[in-house]
Amino acid sequence: MSKFKLLLAFFLFVGLSVKCQTTDSSFIGKWKFKEIYNSEIEDSASLKFLRNMFSNMTMYFKANKHYKSFLFKSEEGEWDFNENLRRLTLTANKGTQSQLEILSITKHILIASFAKNKSVILERAEVNPSDTIEEFTNKFLLISASADKICKKWYLSKREVPGRTEEQSKLVTELVGETYFNFKTNNTYETQAFEVKVDGIWKFGADNKSLILTIESTSIIWKIKNITETELVLMRGNTAETWTFSTKPK
Repeated sequence: MSKFKLLLAFFLFVGLSVKCQTTDSSFIGKWKFKEIYNSEIEDSASLKFLRNMFSNMTMYFKANKHYKSFLFKSEEGEWDFNENLRRLTLTANKGTQSQLEILSITKHILIASFAKNKSVILERAEVNPSDTIEEFTNKFLLISASADKICKKWYLSKREVPGRTEEQSKLVTELVGETYFNFKTNNTYETQAFEVKVDGIWKFGADNKSLILTIESTSIIWKIKNITETELVLMRGNTAETWTFSTKPK
């Protein structure tokens, strides 16, 4: 066998081995920022900025498929890994959903891509007792909806956030002005808040008991607490934040 074929066989073996070993269990544990991946391609000013931005980043993946992370702020939620796509999906308790491409993972090093040419190297870290404490999440009885019930224009009538009084919630709802979701049968939707209109894509989550709303690469999950012909009640993620909509504008 020629040297070229031997070299090709070696790289194929290494590539297949890495892919086969990337399982859910590979992620379990705590990771912290080590370095910017491919840092040599960045100029000194950009590299300094990126290092400062990610310097405090940590991610803790638990065996129960929950995670805790810190990047600018603390976040908790559920994680899932698609081995074929090498895609790690993080669904925060507040409903936001983000995805990372896993470039490589070993026992001690994890390389993840957040965006094109923006990747970080994480290393194993020690788990602290506080890492194992999980924030309280609400479990509500959810309603399964159908497209014909969802596909209409819904105007926000009330927004309730835990810790706020009814008067404060009413004031916030009034401040944002006319807010609505207009769900269409082609799985697109239009939304407005603070007089700014944005278009996106919607789809049902599991058992039609949630809505996944996506604008560009950002998704938010809303749980369906109740729906009638004239009223829609949504919960943001696993929180108790409740948005009540009506088919009639305020």
